[in-house]
Amino acid sequence: MISAIVHATAPETARRRLLWLLIAVAGLAAGQAAWQPFASYRDADRLLANAHIFLERAISSPLVCASVDTCRPAQPGEEGVVVEPESNPFVADAQLLVERAEERLKHRAAAVAPSGRTQAHARYLGTAWGIAIAVLLGTLTIGQDFNWGVWTTLAISQRRRAAIVLGRILVTSAALIVVWLFLVGVTSVVGALSARAFQPITPLGETSGTAGLMAGSAVCFVGYGVLGAAAAAIARSTMGGLFIVGTSLGLEHVLARWQDWTRYLLPSQAVGYLMDPPPEGPGGWLPVVRDRLVCSGSECVFVQIGEPPVWVAAAAIAVAASLAVVAASGANSLRDL
Repeated sequence: MISAIVHATAPETARRRLLWLLIAVAGLAAGQAAWQPFASYRDADRLLANAHIFLERAISSPLVCASVDTCRPAQPGEEGVVVEPESNPFVADAQLLVERAEERLKHRAAAVAPSGRTQAHARYLGTAWGIAIAVLLGTLTIGQDFNWGVWTTLAISQRRRAAIVLGRILVTSAALIVVWLFLVGVTSVVGALSARAFQPITPLGETSGTAGLMAGSAVCFVGYGVLGAAAAAIARSTMGGLFIVGTSLGLEHVLARWQDWTRYLLPSQAVGYLMDPPPEGPGGWLPVVRDRLVCSGSECVFVQIGEPPVWVAAAAIAVAASLAVVAASGANSLRDL
């Protein structure tokens, strides 16, 4: 019965133009995110070149000194003296600027290294931006079933509502996997073309953990897409599904700050542990519980707490998605068309 629903509804889902438009926009956004680190590397490289020019000019430019401690660059037409670099305060400032520019370039080079950009792409698809795309895809796929009359047709021809929900969730899950693979391909191709165009001098980078980040990214993307689809099935609308997901994220944030043991159960916490998003740039996410406030008398300190294993975090997302599907099946079995 479920396979019949999948085969009957999958072609109809593939013909929805709004879904294709969302996928196209997601592809453009993913391509821009993959290109952005190379633009930052280019800017850092230009900054370093300008810093070296400034240093050379500081060394060779004559100075006008009113006293030992007060010197300024000579203006056109003024007679100045070339001071030794060790005694020239402008040279010290220029050297500091060069050092900072070199550190900035080193940081940007690590971001565009093959392993660095792959991990960044995984975090992009597994945290805020990617999850937003997945939730939109899930809610639109199921929400439009009620707008297009697909649900009513299926409910008339099929007696078991739970089978309808499971069949549609399977179609949505398959679509989410395909979209995730498509976005991974877009980021990889754009990253490779950008590397060939810019030809940055990059370190080899740390490759450990890349496979785990990619797997975690897929779990977060598909898991939250299923959560969005189940929410839309419960609310029987796209906007209602988005409201349920958004409200649950807010409640999870409050609950996580209230009880630290929830880090083992809440999917939003699991995303943070799986992806370990950086504090800046694309890939931001909700705060993750990593410490606990312990008070003794009048003194309070934050104590680091243990993080759940990766498999526990992945299981939390899978269990949450499964429970949401069960809830959607039960809710639709109890309601009229």
